[in-house]
Amino acid sequence: MAMSGGNTKRYLLGLWEYAGELIAAILIYVALRVRYGPESISQFFTNKRSDEAILIGIVFAACIAVGAVFWQLLSSDFGAWLRIKGEAAAYSRAFAFPIILSFITLVVLLIFGAKAEGSHFATILVIYNLLNFLTMIFNLHGFVRLWQDWDLERKR
Repeated sequence: MAMSGGNTKRYLLGLWEYAGELIAAILIYVALRVRYGPESISQFFTNKRSDEAILIGIVFAACIAVGAVFWQLLSSDFGAWLRIKGEAAAYSRAFAFPIILSFITLVVLLIFGAKAEGSHFATILVIYNLLNFLTMIFNLHGFVRLWQDWDLERKR
């Protein structure tokens, strides 16, 4: 499926935003590592692995709930309006990616998080997941603003 110039730019901007969150997560991890040392980070995150898994599980559930509501709304008149405006695909990715990332983070925490080597990677994933969750909340705000625009258009 070929993308138009505007869609390609938007897609690339979206990829850059996800990469920016990953870079931010790595920089936060490096700052923690410099401040506290790799052994302390490994020990802390290994000891708190179950707490992290609970936190990411809650994030995962919240992401699924937001995604389910969004995908249900796509079958409404509002969803048709989103497709006409060219916003549906971008928001679909914006709500799907946190679900996938939360699932992967949860699996990594449960399988590899207990190992010292795995705890560093799991730490970066947890930070990335939390940053991405915050972005999803901002995306949800943008989505609500679009709904308000649609509602105003509809009532005119």
